[in-house]
Amino acid sequence: GIYSGKAYSGEAHSGEVYSGGGRLVQIKQPAVVRFTPLAAAADAPPAQLTKLLHEIGGRSRWRGLNLHAAFRCAHQIPGGAPPGDPARGEALLQAVLASGLVPKNRIDEQLLRDFGATSAGSLAPISSFIGGFAAQEVLKSVTAKFTPLRQFLYWDAAQALPARRPSEAECAPRGDRYDGTRAVVGEAVLRKLREGRYFVVGAGALGCEWLKVLALLGAATADGHVPGHVPTPDGRVPTPGGHVLGHVHVTDMDSIERSNLNRQFLFRPGDVGKPKSSCAAEKCVELNPSFRITAHEARVGASEASTPFTSLFWDSLDAVINALDNVDARLFVDRMCVRHRKPLLESGTSGTKANTQVILPFLSASYGASVDPPDDAIPVCTLKTFPYLIEHCVQWARDLFDGEFRQSPAAVNAWLADGGRALRAGIPGGGASRSTPP
Repeated sequence: GIYSGKAYSGEAHSGEVYSGGGRLVQIKQPAVVRFTPLAAAADAPPAQLTKLLHEIGGRSRWRGLNLHAAFRCAHQIPGGAPPGDPARGEALLQAVLASGLVPKNRIDEQLLRDFGATSAGSLAPISSFIGGFAAQEVLKSVTAKFTPLRQFLYWDAAQALPARRPSEAECAPRGDRYDGTRAVVGEAVLRKLREGRYFVVGAGALGCEWLKVLALLGAATADGHVPGHVPTPDGRVPTPGGHVLGHVHVTDMDSIERSNLNRQFLFRPGDVGKPKSSCAAEKCVELNPSFRITAHEARVGASEASTPFTSLFWDSLDAVINALDNVDARLFVDRMCVRHRKPLLESGTSGTKANTQVILPFLSASYGASVDPPDDAIPVCTLKTFPYLIEHCVQWARDLFDGEFRQSPAAVNAWLADGGRALRAGIPGGGASRSTPP
């Protein structure tokens, strides 16, 4: 191989002097990562242990150290203490103080008490988050292509707990599938989740995750309707007379493509070609048969005469969740939430980057209060499935023309020019050489 300062190589055979052409391959330099064995790291002194904690989300390493100590001392929580019992948190706090794993001036008493009180339960969003990290680390280990996390990673969402911590009676198990959630947030919060009406806008990668989490938490599973009102015969669409309790609406205009399957996990190869919204809804009902959900294929932003999302619909909601792929639709949903005074959970991804924003009426700035850069690229799903703007149609035609009259002829011409060597080497574009990375 021939190496350059930019870690690229070319191929030269039989000792020939490389003059150009051929195949260009990037050389990824191996890295050796060393770890402290688990037995030695788990009970290391605080000064050493803080260096082994992976920081996440700008959180203090001392918070991670408190969580590490909580896990190390969790076996000292009284086994007979029920969920929500303050004795659980107090026992854990005293155990951590006695362990010496955290300096006394760095002890987070509230965090440890919350850990002890809720450790008998589980929350689907936390399990999903940690499970995603664990799966990612397994893939890193199998492929040896990506840098692993350094030693320990701890993450918590204590801010999701009710301001008034639930009592032992509110956390008591009732023998149903929601006991794990109830042990953490209490019956009052669980009842609000079950009776809530939610609108999930988008059923792609983020939309699938939102819908799965709602179903597993038991959201939108309550029966009945608002007292004094009569629901429609199908029990789903709100009318001037009132609305039913507990329901999720999801909308997405796109159909499932094979390229979606690597990240939109509710879909399987047999679902290719089906509408995303209805397929995702069906899979969530399989996860939780009590989950009440209606799927739409309508676009948000259309006139009220041609959309099921009327002013009455927006008024009936308790919260809106955005899982969209373009700014215009986000801005429209944001305006509707401001107008109808509804909480909005905004989120989006771009490659490995992501953003989240919680928008509450009268308490936080709206999504439209900040200015995002304009969308330069048109989402591929929109372009292939439902090009509804003039720009979409123009780009669709350009892509079609480019594929038929530029890419295909260019590949044929390249093959003719070098007798097929480029195609055999797997290089589109012929024998053109490049000395610097693209």
